[in-house]
Amino acid sequence: MNKQYDLALSDFNQTITIAPKPPDAYYFRGFTYAKKNQHAEAIKDYDRTIKIKPSYYRAYFSKGWSHEKLGQLNEALDAYNNYLKYAPANEANKPKAQEKVATLKEEIAEEKEKLTQKAIPKRPTARKPVKKAEAKEAEGDLYTAPVAEEAF
Repeated sequence: MNKQYDLALSDFNQTITIAPKPPDAYYFRGFTYAKKNQHAEAIKDYDRTIKIKPSYYRAYFSKGWSHEKLGQLNEALDAYNNYLKYAPANEANKPKAQEKVATLKEEIAEEKEKLTQKAIPKRPTARKPVKKAEAKEAEGDLYTAPVAEEAF
């Protein structure tokens, strides 16, 4: 199967060399890269497709898929939103793209929440007075010891 993809890539490369303007050659070469799990290369070709023809909605959907595979959730969300913007109402992948947008929004929100939790320092533990006799290392009559957070 990989050999067939390599042959397809060779054909698309020849086509692009002869006629560099048609967006289909870039789109299908990108799709072939994606099938080979070469998503960074695929995204480059989807971008070339979109540069030539900004309304080429299939390129946005495929670009979203490749960004997802690379873990680039914000970029995937942008691509799917552009797909929804340009795709006709009866396009077969429209419900799937709508589902992906909803899922990606949730995943991005969860990631933001995780990052926020890591960035917020934990509150210092409250302290209560302890008698000198209860603590061996106290220097005065009283010092403070940790209190469980349930006290708050």
